[in-house]
Amino acid sequence: MDMRSTFAEVLDETQAYLTLLREDGVKYLALSLEQRSALRVAPTAPAQPRAPAAPASAPRPSTAPATGTSAAAAPQAPSPPPAKPISRPRKSAWSKEAEPVVASTLAEIAAAINQCTKCPLHKTRTNTVVGQGSSSPDIAFIGEGPGAQEDLKGQAFIGPAGEILTRLLTRMGYTRDDIWIGNIVKCRPSVDLEMKKDRPPTSQEMSTCLPYLQAQLAILKPRVIVTLGNVALEGLFGFKGITRHHGKWLRYEGIDTMPTYHPSYLLRKNDKKLFWDVWHDMEQVLKRLGKTPLPPPPSKKH
Repeated sequence: MDMRSTFAEVLDETQAYLTLLREDGVKYLALSLEQRSALRVAPTAPAQPRAPAAPASAPRPSTAPATGTSAAAAPQAPSPPPAKPISRPRKSAWSKEAEPVVASTLAEIAAAINQCTKCPLHKTRTNTVVGQGSSSPDIAFIGEGPGAQEDLKGQAFIGPAGEILTRLLTRMGYTRDDIWIGNIVKCRPSVDLEMKKDRPPTSQEMSTCLPYLQAQLAILKPRVIVTLGNVALEGLFGFKGITRHHGKWLRYEGIDTMPTYHPSYLLRKNDKKLFWDVWHDMEQVLKRLGKTPLPPPPSKKH
């Protein structure tokens, strides 16, 4: 048979079938709701299809009718499948992997952190760094984790990066006692746990430690959160890209959150533009709080 004639026959049959479907569909749409329902309801005594023969080893089903039921009862329509649960976004990137911390005071949380052995970082720490500052701050600054000096002293942001943060706070009209400073993880992450070189915390370390920070923020109730650097952004929101996201408002647990660069990044890059970017981000924070920055100090005359 010629291939063209075969293709033509198949095409004709397909078109005829589509026409039939279209005509039947139009007829169906023209029916009333009652008529459509009647078409979907099975008849009272439907013709029962012959059941396939059971395997020889399978037990024979009982032929006795069930007590109190009618043998001629119409079969029930199959129940619809259960609705799928609505997928809701997690409150944080890693919170599903760790149990929440139940505490009513910051002191209780600090005690739990000091005794924590949930991840390997506890093996090499000198001190935990629980965070410090006001118990009712306008702003909570969140970094990534303690460094060498923070591990020795047990306080957050006291090294060179902390000096940059202190100067920034002064320009904003705050002292370190007016705000709260903490980190995603409470123990110092170091390369190979040798305490010789710092490294960013892993996702598992953030996952384990994040409930402590969540419990602290729930008690502190800051008006604004400022995340410092990529790790803090990822720890709270599950994504990176501080260059793309700095200066753009986010919301964490209902709290306005401003991502900006980490002070240590400013020190490494030593780029005036980055300093100005951070300052413009903080101007937005002050505006959200209804405050104005202090006037710049007078320039020195030579």
